[in-house]
Formats: sequence, structure tokens, C-alpha cells
Amino acid sequence: MVLDAGFVRGRFLAPFNPHGSMPEQYRTGSPSLLVAALGYGNQNHTEPASDPYRGVIAPFARRNYYRTAVRRLQELAKELRLRYGGAKADFRILCNSPVPEKPLAVACGLGVLGRNGLVITPEAGSLIIIAAMTLPFEVIGDGPITGHYCAACDPDLPPCAEACPTKGLCGDGSITLSRCIQWYASGREETVPAEVVRHWGNRLYGCTACQDACVHNRRPLYGVRVEEGSLPAHLDLHELLEMSDEAMKARFKGTALGFSWLGPQGIRRNARMILEYLRQYKK
Repeated sequence: MVLDAGFVRGRFLAPFNPHGSMPEQYRTGSPSLLVAALGYGNQNHTEPASDPYRGVIAPFARRNYYRTAVRRLQELAKELRLRYGGAKADFRILCNSPVPEKPLAVACGLGVLGRNGLVITPEAGSLIIIAAMTLPFEVIGDGPITGHYCAACDPDLPPCAEACPTKGLCGDGSITLSRCIQWYASGREETVPAEVVRHWGNRLYGCTACQDACVHNRRPLYGVRVEEGSLPAHLDLHELLEMSDEAMKARFKGTALGFSWLGPQGIRRNARMILEYLRQYKK
């Protein structure tokens, strides 16, 4: 099911039986699930900041693709209700939720799980965000994609695992979170291991080393044009550290850096990680 000229692609999972735990409110009255992928492409990549005291924001966070995906599914829900009925509460949208999105995307055939632990799609590589919506009626489910997209890569030395600066990728689709820069950059854990700090670089938010190395992301990939939640590629670290909580919340409201789980403290921590990296390892 194509939702937006090939850029937002959705497939059905029926019956609704995802892996892992599922909050009760997502189970009731939801015999089917529509899982969608919104591609952000690789056309907005920029050169690294020449000033080391400017932190880099990863391409997937330079626009609020998550909110865009939710709003598009909301519009689709309105259309489905007009055509087939159902209450507004029957069409529950899942995005950045406790629901395990990657297994759902693989189960319904949006893509396959790559050696980097990310879903790789035919149209957009792994440069996607995933959202889903429950449906109050049964549909015929789409099966998973057959074959293995990473078959051409050396299983012992896949380029994504080789590119991981902290060697947190196991090469079989699993990730050692305690070594993942993105895990810490998302505001998780109070302290960052020295071995991770050693490779932090000037990443203010997001690490894309494994995606940059993936063979499926090397061709031109054109993402959805999104202006909502616009952020520059680089931000001044000292300016961020001088901001009050209120000023920072206002600056990042509606952006990918405005998510509640990150907050001003998380952004400051990431900025300090860059400064610590520069102090210890970039002399």
C-alpha cells in the first residue's frame, strides 16, 4: 500500500500478533495493523563542521519526521473512518512507543533486518522512521520479504560493523547497547563509558556510522520533504551550555531534540561529551 508516492510505504500485518510485550490499549479491538515507513533520504547530508565546537545533528533528527508520519496516518485514519466506519479510538497510532517497531516492520514485509540491527527497505534503504496504526477490521496481511539483503556482505566483516566506532555491532543484527553511541546520545544512562567517550566525536545527537557504510544507502535516496521541526546540521556547543532550561525547551519545541526523554539535561550532557572528547582525545 503506497501512501505517498513511494516515500511513505505501508503494509498490513494480520492477525495483529507482534513480538514482545504489548500495552493493553493497543490490543483491544485491533485485529489488524498498518505499519508504515517514512524515508528521509540522504540528500540533506552536509559536510562536517569545520569548527570542532559545533555539535552535529544526525540527518534523521534535522526534521521532525516522526510527527510528520503521525499526522499523515491521522489523515489516513479520517479517510478510513469515512469509508468503513469505526470510532476515532479504534485507529491508534504507534510511533516512538513501547511497541517493538522493527519486528513489526519485518513481519509485514516493509523490509528485512540488516546486520546493523536496522530495517532495510527496498525503496529507502535503512534511512527511514517507522510508524504504525491499529485497524478495527481484519485485512489480508502482507508476508515478510524473502531473501537476505545483507547476503552480499562478508558475514565476518560486514561494512556496518566495521564502521561502528565503538564496535557495538555484532554483525548478526544484534547490538551491544552498552557500546552504542546512539543509545547514550538519546539520553539513556547517566554516565558514559570512557571507551564510548573516546569515539564520541562531535555528535550532538545521533550516530549514523553504520548507516553511512551500508551498501543499500549509497545510492541517491530521496526522502519526504518535511519542514516541520527544522534544525541546522550543526549547533554551537557553548551557546547550548549557556541556555536556561526554559530557553532550550523553547528552542527545540516541536523538533526531534524536543522529545521528553532527552530534555535540556540530555542535550547538555551530549554537548559536554563532545567537549570531553576534544579535551582528552583530539589534541
